[in-house]
Amino acid sequence: MQASPTVPSRVDHVGFDASLLSGAGTVGDACIRGRQFPCAGAAIGAKSYPYSVEHHTDSSGCSVVEFWIIHGLSHNYPGGDPRGSFTDAIGPDLTTAAWSFFQRHRLGAAPCKG
Repeated sequence: MQASPTVPSRVDHVGFDASLLSGAGTVGDACIRGRQFPCAGAAIGAKSYPYSVEHHTDSSGCSVVEFWIIHGLSHNYPGGDPRGSFTDAIGPDLTTAAWSFFQRHRLGAAPCKG
């Protein structure tokens, strides 16, 4: 069965209780509606903000989009160099996450078979 393009095929929640989203629609909808779950980050000594990753697949089951939602981060870049502007050294490290995604989806590589 092919998922709707706007509905993720899988959602991973890391670092928080996903039941907090009960009745809030999709994870992306909850974020858009402003129902974020603030994390004090450095103040509580956290190594990472809680986050959700929505995985979207094509009709063959190949992952084509990962939509990351970092709860409570605001508008900073997560995992960046703390000396930079608008970065937050508290992760998750999106640079590493993006590199990993593109390593799995190399330009010119054989297409995914599911």
